[in-house]
Amino acid sequence: PSVTSDYFPTITAILDQKLPPRPYDGRSLLPLIESGALELRNRPIGFAFGKKTSLVTDRYKLIYLNGDTTQPQLYDLHADPAESMNLAPSEPNLVQSLDSQLSRWLESCQMSARGDDYEVDLP
Repeated sequence: PSVTSDYFPTITAILDQKLPPRPYDGRSLLPLIESGALELRNRPIGFAFGKKTSLVTDRYKLIYLNGDTTQPQLYDLHADPAESMNLAPSEPNLVQSLDSQLSRWLESCQMSARGDDYEVDLP
């Protein structure tokens, strides 16, 4: 998976520019562009828009709609790319793990909004 926040580090890598040491949301896609080799992202991508939040890993997507954290949706993107089978009821431990990561990501967004550095390296 990739996300628009990957543009900045990709463009700076193409231009061979060094970035100051601080957290960056994205990662460079230059290795993918140059070699065509697919690799795992190895860290989730968080999304927040209005009252909708989600976390996407290399395999799973956790979604909360309308700010309702009591009704999670969990999809296995490898086995179910159409996201037609909600696994949340049968995978509570996975939901809890991904929810914890999503909460940490949302906290890091709040830190960023305050002008503080934030955590981008979620497990």
